[in-house]
Amino acid sequence: MDDARPATQTTNEPVEPQQNSRRMLLIKWGVVAACAFSVAFIPVPDGITPQAWRLLAIFFATIVGSIIRPISGSADSLAGRDGGGADGCVAR
Repeated sequence: MDDARPATQTTNEPVEPQQNSRRMLLIKWGVVAACAFSVAFIPVPDGITPQAWRLLAIFFATIVGSIIRPISGSADSLAGRDGGGADGCVAR
């Protein structure tokens, strides 16, 4: 008896680890940006200034970023702080 097995061919080529990592990084940044824009584009409620509402959007994105970590936690906090300063929400 011939005990030869048929050769199996896979049609899925392996994904490069760097490509997969880059794709995940872009997805994580997309989630953070979507969270910030979803809050920023909600109409500002009465009694809240537009600057405070933008600061809430930056804060929300910073919290989401610290959870899913597209960058390190300390860099995420610095990016949130700098985002608030660049936007004009945080002033002395």
